[in-house]
Amino acid sequence: MKIPTKDLELWLLGWSESHSGGCKVTFQVTEEDLAYFRNATVRKGKTAGQRYAAVLVQLNDDETPDADSVKESTPPKAASPRPVAVPAAPVAELAGQAKAHELAEAAAEGAKVAHKPHFPGGFCGLAVQWCDDVRFRDWLTQEFESLWLDSASMVKLTNKTADIDRASIVVKRICGVDSRSKLDTDDRAHLAFANMIRQPYMAYLKEIEA
Repeated sequence: MKIPTKDLELWLLGWSESHSGGCKVTFQVTEEDLAYFRNATVRKGKTAGQRYAAVLVQLNDDETPDADSVKESTPPKAASPRPVAVPAAPVAELAGQAKAHELAEAAAEGAKVAHKPHFPGGFCGLAVQWCDDVRFRDWLTQEFESLWLDSASMVKLTNKTADIDRASIVVKRICGVDSRSKLDTDDRAHLAFANMIRQPYMAYLKEIEA
């Protein structure tokens, strides 16, 4: 049986624990990924309560897994087996085993690259969603005031989307790109968005929503 799965990128906003509400964890997702959960409730008569099985990997800002995110106890060591005499293998056989070991290691390294997680929407989708949010635009005006003021000359301020367009311009200038789509393809822009925008803005949201 093929198990239907969905790749998601989540941003932890907070958690809570109470006697009445139980334990809750709040994540933010992109607008594209929100449709996955919206459809689940629509199929059940617009009622929540669906159960999910999930495997989560906490990422560092450079997109590598955070090795300290899950602390696991070290399993007890098994008793050492009694040594058993093994006949020596021919030199040619040993050489073949060494070569096979090298090939296995190379394949394992290749698999790590090939199976690098892909998250639909990515930073581009997040940037688009945030630029539409007045809270994000207010934060930009505070944290990057000079860039925000400079952006006024690049848009027609009478347009209804002027502030959204200005936010897009500021994000692109911070990350050094001419298109937000490059946030998912340009390594420098990806890291700039993660370190200069996503991380401090998520901390800001957590502070104002506390």
